Formats: sequence, C-alpha cells, structure tokens
Amino acid sequence: MSRPTKYDADTILDASLAVALERGPSEFTVAEIARKMHAPSGSIYHRFSGKDVLIGALWLRAVERFQEGFLAAVSIEDPLTAAVSAATHVVQWSRNDLDHARLLLVHRSADFLSSGWPEELQHRNEMQRAAVTTGMRKLTKRLGATHADGRARVRFAVMSVPYGAVRPALAAGRRPETRVEHLVEETALALLTPLV
Repeated sequence: MSRPTKYDADTILDASLAVALERGPSEFTVAEIARKMHAPSGSIYHRFSGKDVLIGALWLRAVERFQEGFLAAVSIEDPLTAAVSAATHVVQWSRNDLDHARLLLVHRSADFLSSGWPEELQHRNEMQRAAVTTGMRKLTKRLGATHADGRARVRFAVMSVPYGAVRPALAAGRRPETRVEHLVEETALALLTPLV
C-alpha cells in the first residue's frame, strides 16, 4: 500500500499563491514556498520541475477558476444578459476568490515569468487565451457589433470597465464592495443597450 501524499499539487499551489501575494514576483522562490509549507524543497520539485513551471501552473489554475464562470456567462442565450453577466462576474469572482483575483488582476504573468511561458505549459496557456477570445468574439457578434467601434464598446463594457473597477480594491488587498458590482452592471447596460 502506498503512502498518502503529504504535499499534493494543490497544497503546493496554495502555498505558492500566498508567497506570490506576500512577496511579489522578485521574491517568489521555491525556497520561500518550502518555508511557507514547512516542507523540504524536494517535495516541491517532486511535483513541479522548477519555479517557472510552478508559477505557470498557479497562474493557469487561477485563470481556469475565473474562466469557468466567465465563459458560462458569455454563453447565456440573451446576448445583453450574457454581456452584463460576464462583466459582473469579474466583480463577483474577485470578491469570492480574492487571492486568485489579486494574482491575476494586480500582476501580469510576465511579472513572474520573465523568460516566457515554460514549454510544457504553453499549449494550456494558449488554449485558455483562445477560449476567452472565442467567447468574446461570439458574444460581440451576437450583440450585432460588427464594426470596430461596436467591438471596442463590447470589450470596454465587458472587460475594461470591470477590471478597472476591481483593481484598486484588489491592489489594497480588499474585496471589491457590492456597490462596485451594481456600477459595473449599470455601465455595461448603458454601453451595450444601444447595440441591441
């Protein structure tokens, strides 16, 4: 019978998230993560081949958690409801998953991955990016935004507004207030209603 795993991938990623938020990109090291976990560095290297693979896996886990709700929102049948739901999802998710939201919306992956994405994670990263691009393209088309100004309006309402709305609170380590969600909803409706 095999021994139970003491340091599984999620445990290591959780500790990595804490270190990333506490220390930032310049002090994100495997040694610091091992200290946080009270574990030998070898336990981390047993699961992840290096620091870049570790932060890449953490980043992709955060993106996947965000995208689950975002992609469901942009797929709602009514396009205006879909767009507003996608915009407000950014705020809701940021409130409900503060640490992952802080990682994604305060930092850029390049802050941690200065040499670029590790080869073993590149395909997964590209697939995630393509999923959002495809979802937004379909939503934009369903809203009837076929010209450049309309496409820019959709992107601004669904992505720029909510990201900008949550970033100050996240940068301060706080959850966005409920009223921010209402403001994002009102803004998205005001910007997108003329399209439908």
